[in-house]
Amino acid sequence: MTSRRLHLYTPIRLTSFLHEQRLSVQACLYSGLLLTGTLYLIHAEDISRSVVLITIGLVTVALSLRRLVYRMMIYRQFERGVGTRNVLIVGTGPEAHALRHHLDSIRHLGYTFKGFIEFAGQTSRFTSSSGDVVGTLDTLFQNARKQFVDEIFFTTPCDRGIVQDVLEQAMAHGVDLRVVPDMYDGLAWNSPIEYIGQFPTIPLHSGHIPEISLLMKRGMDILLAAFTLLLLAPLLLAIAIAVKLDSHGPILYFSERIGKKGRVFRCIKFRTMVSDAEKRRADVMHMNERDGVLFKIATTRALRGWGAFCASIRSMSCRSFSTCWWAT
Repeated sequence: MTSRRLHLYTPIRLTSFLHEQRLSVQACLYSGLLLTGTLYLIHAEDISRSVVLITIGLVTVALSLRRLVYRMMIYRQFERGVGTRNVLIVGTGPEAHALRHHLDSIRHLGYTFKGFIEFAGQTSRFTSSSGDVVGTLDTLFQNARKQFVDEIFFTTPCDRGIVQDVLEQAMAHGVDLRVVPDMYDGLAWNSPIEYIGQFPTIPLHSGHIPEISLLMKRGMDILLAAFTLLLLAPLLLAIAIAVKLDSHGPILYFSERIGKKGRVFRCIKFRTMVSDAEKRRADVMHMNERDGVLFKIATTRALRGWGAFCASIRSMSCRSFSTCWWAT
């Protein structure tokens, strides 16, 4: 039951030897867990646990060896041409030639190439000898009968109606049919197929995310920030008291900022107030180089002093909490 659930009885050519061995060991371990659980539930105290473990180990080794020996026998039969599956490839494009080379180079897959089927209107950059092209789409199943074909690979993108017609004829003649997805002239030859739910996809590019490095950096950021806040706690307390005594209102200023990927976060800093805020804003508005809610000074040469520089920094759209804190 566990072997069937792990698809260990699928055709041998569809799985590698190591993958099959891993699934065999996994099936034996699952079965062993079911056995030990059953013995525990029925209170079979007279059965030694060591005997159970030895049985599981022996069954695992025996099944692995049996599959190994059987696979080696199948490979020898394939080398003699016994038990192989004859295939025709519809199309003469790069995908068809790549598939033919793949089937010829990996002999233990158990496929024997019988020829290409030329598709009308297809232009190919590859040249095929006269013996490779055995017919056209109209004579596909006549050639399939002559060559004792077991399987047809469809590598040419075409109208759905044509594929549907070929599928109906394949079902009537008892021939298997496979459709190779569009490889875009070799861009996806070495890419694995990944399933997004029930949809097969071929990732042409996947950006590498250094998860461990980002995790370590995040941890260091939190530790250093916590240590710095604890170290500066007396100074921050004195600043908070000074702000409270200087004017009425809250000590901290809360404002929303836009961060990475447009995520809105809350920026926290000590409240600062100036008496002529509107006049200062009017003085620098003519230097704004952006439209909308964002404000950016085109040049800072006209601004003098540390206070003016900090004012221009605070006017910009902050990207992180540390930037807002440093500007304050």
